[in-house]
Amino acid sequence: MGYVEFDADEVMQEFGDAAVVVELAGIVRADLRGYVSALAAAHAAGNLDEVRRLAHAIKGAAGNLAARDVCTLAGTIDNGLRGGQPDVAAHTPQLVAACGRLERELGEWLETLGQTEDAR
Repeated sequence: MGYVEFDADEVMQEFGDAAVVVELAGIVRADLRGYVSALAAAHAAGNLDEVRRLAHAIKGAAGNLAARDVCTLAGTIDNGLRGGQPDVAAHTPQLVAACGRLERELGEWLETLGQTEDAR
């Protein structure tokens, strides 16, 4: 099964060890859950410093799993806000949605590997 939100083959090739990949994917998946709720709240509150900080964290997490679209969108928000362009924060709902899709795909992938949180 191919994944839209991240490149599973690239991740496996990069890290080589399936156990490491499973652990990393599980950590990123859990982190995304926290980031997304905090990001949505920061955006709703107009806290652009927190939106930038969370976008930066998401960019790093997504980059570890070859989730290019999430990484690019988070980078656009992070870099734009860092560069004094508050209008890029308007992309925050798109990032929240993209993170949700990535989190779901990671869950499906971990299930195919038999490594959901319940199985650990």
